Amino acid sequence: MFTKKSHADIKKSTGKFQDCKKDSTSRLRHLRTILDNVDQEEAKSLFETNYSHVYFILYDTFIQAEANLKQKVHKAHREELDGSLWLLEKILCWLPELLARRWQCHSLSRIMAKLLHLGNSPKLRREGVRYFLLWYQALGENAPSYVHSMYADLIPGLIVPQKGIVGPDVEFNATDFLNHPNMKVDGGTTSVFHDTFSHPVQNSEIVALLPPSSNEKSAPPDPRDGLEILLNSMLQTVACLRWRDNRSQKDHKAFAFLLQRFKDVFLPVFCPNFDFSMSVYEPRLELPIMRSVNKKEEVMSSCVVVLINWISHFTHERTMNHRLDNMHINEGHRLRAYQQSLIVRDVLYATRENINFVHEVYRQAFLLNFTTKSQIDAIRTAIAVYRDWMTGTTPPHFLLEPDDNGSGNAALPNNSSAGSTPRSQRLRTPSYVGAMSKENVAVRAGLQNVLQIFVTNAANVFLVNTSHLNINFSNKSRDYRSTPLHEQTEVCKKVLNVYRTMVMNTRMEPKTWEQLLLVLLQVTSIVLHQNLSGSKSSSLGGILGQAIFQTLIVTWIRAHTNVPVNVQLWEKFLAVLASLTYRDELIIEWDKTIQTLTRVFSRYVYALNLQDLPLDRLAESKGKRRRIGSVWQQSGGSAIGALKESRDRDSALDRERESNSSRSDEQSNTGAGGQLHSHQHSLSSGGHGIHAHGGATVRS
Repeated sequence: MFTKKSHADIKKSTGKFQDCKKDSTSRLRHLRTILDNVDQEEAKSLFETNYSHVYFILYDTFIQAEANLKQKVHKAHREELDGSLWLLEKILCWLPELLARRWQCHSLSRIMAKLLHLGNSPKLRREGVRYFLLWYQALGENAPSYVHSMYADLIPGLIVPQKGIVGPDVEFNATDFLNHPNMKVDGGTTSVFHDTFSHPVQNSEIVALLPPSSNEKSAPPDPRDGLEILLNSMLQTVACLRWRDNRSQKDHKAFAFLLQRFKDVFLPVFCPNFDFSMSVYEPRLELPIMRSVNKKEEVMSSCVVVLINWISHFTHERTMNHRLDNMHINEGHRLRAYQQSLIVRDVLYATRENINFVHEVYRQAFLLNFTTKSQIDAIRTAIAVYRDWMTGTTPPHFLLEPDDNGSGNAALPNNSSAGSTPRSQRLRTPSYVGAMSKENVAVRAGLQNVLQIFVTNAANVFLVNTSHLNINFSNKSRDYRSTPLHEQTEVCKKVLNVYRTMVMNTRMEPKTWEQLLLVLLQVTSIVLHQNLSGSKSSSLGGILGQAIFQTLIVTWIRAHTNVPVNVQLWEKFLAVLASLTYRDELIIEWDKTIQTLTRVFSRYVYALNLQDLPLDRLAESKGKRRRIGSVWQQSGGSAIGALKESRDRDSALDRERESNSSRSDEQSNTGAGGQLHSHQHSLSSGGHGIHAHGGATVRS
């Protein structure tokens, strides 16, 4: 019952679809029948051949659905609108070459404006954003100014300043008509049709198509939600346009256009501190300074978090795979979603400008202020991305050294074992095959530059005061609610752990060592100079004092054993620690360090183990012999004392027998025998006790 129709049936439906005498609804139904029985290439050819018929059906059914919805919102009228939108998507996907030449541009702009009206239901407007992005990327750089203006209004609540952009309602004004050659007769200006001065041509008012239902939210627009819809729609529209030639190249170019427009239009509005001059290739390693929570910046921080999470989906391998695994879609759609993610990542890694954009986005993550749970999660995500870039088996190609030339000698952590996969082989995986091409050589920045960028930017998590924030975050455990200071402490521990991993396992050049030392000195001098008037648990420096001192001192020793540390750094190191001698954490860590260094130098210079010296072993053996002798003496003395005590008791008994002359002989003999038996038992018990005591002493 679900078999495809025969060729004759398709030909018959094609004739009915092309019949202009039939109503548009019937023609649309026959068009659906045709598309259900042909492949995509045939469908594209059909649309290219009959583009005029197709667009007429779209426009006519859309106008009918709009008129019916204005009268009454009924299920049948919604289905009419859904049919029109289905055809609109097919036109946008299968006719990109025509759309790129501004085919039906003004008419489509009217349809898009109606779909994007703020009075529509959220679902319809979300679909309108997706349709607009399909059309917008097909137009590309050829888009007229009023289409650019429509793009700037895609995020409700986000006011984008527009300079010199004319909207569609005033695109064709009376002056344009008067200056048109067709409006001039015999050298004068005369309207052929009507008096343009009395009744200029204007567009009708654009109203909402489908208002939200009673159970849908009618809250004021939130820029965060609008930005999330825009970014997700950008991903959903990737590789949806079926270009006739060079499809892969044009898909990449189309998304690159959308990404560039996003950076130009929206990014400066919700993230005014975004540094477009930031460069991984020529890093400016300015030391971060202490900052305070800015309430003005907090207004748009939720939008920054949305952007950070969206970028991490494509730059963090585990996040991208986890997102795809959690999508409840069939295998075909999962494969398409994976291909879309790969295209987005390829575009993000394709140029130096985009790579700098990615790193600047993560720098903005380190500048967040721990005021919301979403901000804290975004900071953790940024740390995880850099950690996986450093330790991953398949690093992105901007981590390769500029002079590597695919030879596999790029800098990597030096903790790889002899059986690990060489870099030249690791890079030849399907997702990173492009890294070996000549085009990607120009985007290589090298591991050292990325390490320096991370070390500098990540230090910002230490340099914001959160102790005064009266905020509580809910936790999985109902009995415990964390504070911004507690969350900041945990994040700072993660950063310190990454620093320690770099120190112990990663090969670093002198410039990288120097930057790490400078950053640690900056963090130590600022964080640990905080006022300690209250308890240690009330400030970041009080909680992390020991960990910061330990990281600084160990890093300094490791740096000095790997590269030369200049005199200026040593002087700064001395000045910082000398100013913090009032902190007991420094004294304790310095004492531990001196003891450890003394043991290490003794072992390597004199071949001595300070924890197992020969003289200590001799003294210990003598002490054991003394202890054994003293134990024997103590055991003998106790036996003699017991014997003397027994003899004293016997003498007392004899004196008692002699003084008791009033007793009879029988009673005397009986009493003496009982006392003697008692004495013998006492003595034997005493003797047994001596042997037992002596035996126990010897065994010990």
